[in-house]
Amino acid sequence: IRAVMATGGATGLAMALALVFMLPVGMDSGVTRLYDEYGAHWETLPEQLDVVRSTDKQLRSLSAHDYSLKRGVEAGLAQLGPEFSLRKLNETQPQAGETVEPALEEALFALGQIAALSHFKCYLGAEPAFFSESLTLLEELQPALQAGESDTLLALRKAMERSGKAESKVCRLSKVVVERVSG
Repeated sequence: IRAVMATGGATGLAMALALVFMLPVGMDSGVTRLYDEYGAHWETLPEQLDVVRSTDKQLRSLSAHDYSLKRGVEAGLAQLGPEFSLRKLNETQPQAGETVEPALEEALFALGQIAALSHFKCYLGAEPAFFSESLTLLEELQPALQAGESDTLLALRKAMERSGKAESKVCRLSKVVVERVSG
């Protein structure tokens, strides 16, 4: 029994250390700080923004990468409160049988959270410091997004690699994320 417990403890410790070294340093605290500093300050408040105007009512399947983004967007919307929502977000489901490695899943989740807040800041107005801090966090995620060649990762990298001011880059990327996860 001791050997099994020791092996399990060692495996758990190894997994925790691997996550610490594979995840962008301070990403969770960076996203939390972004929401704490900018999530409550709005020039105007939305009733609800229509992002996708499709008339297709079928439940759409998302790739595992897009579903990780969706989970992050949902977590971000939950932090913002009930007046912030995206139509068609609940009309998607994950594709069966696909998985995402843990480090990439965490990066996509964080990207989804940043995109949720940024989406509304882009439409409703934000101070330049918000876009600068958001871009810094997004740039920290870039190495993790190099880990594959899925349609999702290619679209995200393409959006991040385009030139422009911080506001343009952040808004462009948040638009790509929201379109991918909300039908």
